[in-house]
Amino acid sequence: MRSDRQEVSDSLHLNRLDSWLEQHACTPYGRELLERVKRVEGLELERRFEAAQAWSEILERERPPILSLDDDCRPALSHLQRKGELDGVQLNSIRALLQVLSDLRRLESASAASISGLTSALGEYDDALQRLHASIAANGELLDSASAELGPLRHRRDAARRRHAQLADSLRDELHTEGHLSDRYVTQREDRHVLPIKAASKRQFGGVIHDASRSGKTAFVEPASLLEAGAAVRHAEEAVTAEEKRILKRLSQIIAEHAGELSDDLKVLATLDSDRARGCFSRRFHGVIPTFQRQRIRLKALKPPALLLADVTPVVPVDLELEDPARILIISGPNGGGKSVALSACAWAFELAHQGIPIPAQEVTLPAPPYSLCAVIGDAADDRQAHSTFSGHLGALQGALEHHQNPSSLIVIDEIASGTEPMAGSAIACGFLETFAEGEAFVVATTHYDPVKQLGLSDERMRTAAVRDRRNPEVAFRLFADEVGGSHPIKLAIDLGLPEQVIERARKHLDPNRRARLDELKRQQTEEANLEQIRRQLDLQERTLAERQAELDNELQKLERSREKQRVQNAKAKAKIDTLRGERLAQIDALREELSETVKKLRADQGSQAAKDGDRLFADVKALRNEAQALSLDDESPTLDDSIEVGDSVRLFSGGNVGVVQEFRGRSAVVLVDGKMFHLRKEQLQRVQKQAPNKPKTGSSKSTKSKKEKTIAVTESSAPKLDLRGLRAHEAEARIDRFLQHLCDVDCAGRIIHGIGTGALRKTTLDYLKNGPWRVTYRQGLSSEGSDGVTVVTVES
Repeated sequence: MRSDRQEVSDSLHLNRLDSWLEQHACTPYGRELLERVKRVEGLELERRFEAAQAWSEILERERPPILSLDDDCRPALSHLQRKGELDGVQLNSIRALLQVLSDLRRLESASAASISGLTSALGEYDDALQRLHASIAANGELLDSASAELGPLRHRRDAARRRHAQLADSLRDELHTEGHLSDRYVTQREDRHVLPIKAASKRQFGGVIHDASRSGKTAFVEPASLLEAGAAVRHAEEAVTAEEKRILKRLSQIIAEHAGELSDDLKVLATLDSDRARGCFSRRFHGVIPTFQRQRIRLKALKPPALLLADVTPVVPVDLELEDPARILIISGPNGGGKSVALSACAWAFELAHQGIPIPAQEVTLPAPPYSLCAVIGDAADDRQAHSTFSGHLGALQGALEHHQNPSSLIVIDEIASGTEPMAGSAIACGFLETFAEGEAFVVATTHYDPVKQLGLSDERMRTAAVRDRRNPEVAFRLFADEVGGSHPIKLAIDLGLPEQVIERARKHLDPNRRARLDELKRQQTEEANLEQIRRQLDLQERTLAERQAELDNELQKLERSREKQRVQNAKAKAKIDTLRGERLAQIDALREELSETVKKLRADQGSQAAKDGDRLFADVKALRNEAQALSLDDESPTLDDSIEVGDSVRLFSGGNVGVVQEFRGRSAVVLVDGKMFHLRKEQLQRVQKQAPNKPKTGSSKSTKSKKEKTIAVTESSAPKLDLRGLRAHEAEARIDRFLQHLCDVDCAGRIIHGIGTGALRKTTLDYLKNGPWRVTYRQGLSSEGSDGVTVVTVES
C-alpha cells in the first residue's frame, strides 16, 4: 500500500515541492524546519497561511528584508556557552546572523500579526552588531579600527618588515660585490632572512648559520647586522598577535553575553525563514488560502502545482467539485487528454493545504486537516514477490480500503483495475468503487472502461467528468463535469504516426462502424496535414513581416534618440550663448562707464570736438552692444575643435574659465588656469581665438583687476571634494585634516560637502577651518556648487 509520505511523494512527485521550498529557504535553520515539520493543523496551520500571505506582500516591496545566511552559527554559540573563544571567521558568521535579526525586527511595526508576533520576540543586538562591523572585515580578518592600538601596531610591524627586507637587500648587494655569496638572492630559513654565503666565508660575518646546501659549498647565514632588525620584526609581530588575541577574546565575551538569547532567536528565525519560503510559493503562483468545510471539495481554476514547478507552459486550470452524498469522481476521456493531471492536481491541493501553503487557484474549499492521502498510481509490479502489474495494482487498491472510512481522506486512483482483460477489469473496478462509496472518504479515479463510466452516471454517490480532444485548443486539457469521454485508441494510434501497415491490419479486426470511423479519421488527418502546411507557410510570412516591423521600429527609435540628443545639445549650446552674451554685455557696460568718464574729461579739457569724438565712441559701443544681443545659436554654438594644440587658449565648458594648454596625455589635456593645473578631456574644451592687438585697453585693465582679486575657482569636473555626510564630529575633523593636506599637495581648491541638516557638520567644518593648524581661505558654495551644503576652500602656501 502506498500510504506513507515517501511512496506518495514518489507517485505524485510531491518531492518537487520539498525541493522547491528548500531552494527558496535562505538559512540552514529554515531548510531544517521545512524538512522536519511538514504538515500541521489547527492554530499553527492558520498561522502558516497568514504568514505566507504576509510574506507574499512583503516580497513585493522595493527592498524586502534579506535573510540570506550560509553558515550554521549553532556550533559557535555552543562553543561560547562553554567559555570558548571564536576566531574572525566565526565572528563574521555571527555578525551576518545579527544583521539578519536586526533587519527582521524592523518588520515589526509594518507586518501582520503572524510575523510581527515573532519579530517582536527577537533580541536587540545593535551595540554588538556595531562593534563587529567596526572590528571584522568581510573575509573574517580584524580591521585596523578594531582597537585604538591595533592600527599603529600593524603600521610599526609593516615598517619593521620593510626595514628588515631593505637591510637584507643592501647586505646582499654588498656581499655579492665582494664575492662572498654563492648566488645573489635573499631567502628564508625558520622565518629568518638568510644569505647564501660561500662556506669559506661563513664565519666572517658573525650571526647565525641556519642551514647548508647538500654539497656543503654554501651556508645559509643570518649575519649579525640582520639579527637586530629581525628581532625588531618578531617583537612587532608578537605585539600585533597579542593585540589581535585580546580583541578576539573581548569580542567573544560580548557575543557570549547574548549566546543563550541568540540560540532562542535561531528557532524564531527558522520559523520566519520557512514562512518566507511558503510566501515565495504564494507570490510566484498567486496562491489563495482555502476555506474548510466538511464533506466538500471545490477547486475553481486550480493550476496543477506539479506542472507549475516543472515549468510547463501553458498550464490549463482544473475545475472540480464533489459534495456529499457524491464523494466519488470518475474521470474519463482519451489518452493524453489530461485525466491524470486533474487527478494529481486534486491530491496536490490537499498536500499544500496540510502544509499551510496557499494554493494556486481562484477558490478552494476542502475538508479540514489532518488528511490521509492515498495514491494508487503507476506500475505496482514487484519481481521480488512475483507480483504482476495487475496483482500489484490490486494490492494497492486493497490497501486503499483502509482509508475509505475517514471523512478527511483522499484516495486517488489512476486507471482503476487496468492491466487485465477489459470485462473482468471493469467488473473489479465497479466492485471497488461501490465499496468506496459506502465509506466517507473522497475518491478520484480515472478509467477507460465503459461499465465504470455508466456506473458513475447511474449511482447518486458518484459523479463523472471528462476531458476531450486535446487537438482542439478551445477544450484541450479542460475538465468537463457530468460528462463521459471516449478513449479512441485508433485515433491515438493515427495521431502518434504508427506504421500504415499496422493501422491497416488493425482495421480488418474492427466492426463496420468503427472501420468507417477509422476511414473518416484518416481523411481528416490528410486534410489536417494540408492545413498544417498552409499554417506553417503563413507563420513563416508572419515572422518575416514581424522581423521587418522590428527593424523599422529600431530605426525609428534610433532616429528619435538622435533627435532628442540634438535637442539636448542645442539647449546646452543656447544656455552657453546666453552666458556668453551676458558676459559681453557686462564688458560693454563697463566700457560705457569708462567712456562716459573719459568723455566728461575731454569735454571739460578740449571742448566740442572732444564731445563729438565721445559721441562717436558711444555710438560704436552701442553698436557692439546690439551685436552682442544679436548672438544666436547659429553663429555662437560651442563646437568641439580637434585642432587644439599646446599653447592654445581654451575655454572650459564646465565653468567658463579660460586657460592655456600645457601638454596632452592621451585623451586628456593639462590646462593652466589662474596658476593651477587641471586635467580635462578634450571634449570639455573650446578653442579661444587670440585677441587682436587693438583690443580696448579697458578690457585688459579690467582683466588685470580681476586677477588681483582673491578668488577660489572651482569646476565640478576637476575640483577635489570631501563628503562628510553621515560622519561624527571627531571623524569629520580627521578627514578634513587629510583633505587639506591633499589640497596643499595638489595646489588647488576643493569642496567640502557637509550638507544642511542640523548644521552640526557645517559648524564643525567652519570651526576647524578657522581655528585649525592650516592657513586657508574659504567661502560658501555657489548655487551650482551646492549652496549652503558646501564650503569651498583653498590652502595658502
